[in-house]
Amino acid sequence: MKNPKFEKLIRRVNLYPPYLGMGIKVKSWSDDYTRFEVRLKQTWYNRNLFGTHFGGSLYAMADPFFVFIVTLNFGKGYIVWDKSAGIEFLKPARGTILGTFEIAKDELDAMRREVDAL
Repeated sequence: MKNPKFEKLIRRVNLYPPYLGMGIKVKSWSDDYTRFEVRLKQTWYNRNLFGTHFGGSLYAMADPFFVFIVTLNFGKGYIVWDKSAGIEFLKPARGTILGTFEIAKDELDAMRREVDAL
């Protein structure tokens, strides 16, 4: 199910200037675009006053991937927007952070049925 257009878009995300500047990199993704693995390396320019990750970098790391998953799986004819998002910080983040963003195929199918019923 690989799509060359999508593959090129995903690779370009790593060249997006804010991602380059914050040390964010898409490491891998599933062939069906239901799972993305993203890395955030801690550097001197994405640390806060306390030596932990700047919350904005953590949020930016997480921001687009659920929208990507839905958009890439729903295809043409659907416009995908996230209405809200938030982070509940459990403890200060240090070092390299790995994020996995995934939506199961059956959940995507249920979402599409719900939208199509509107």
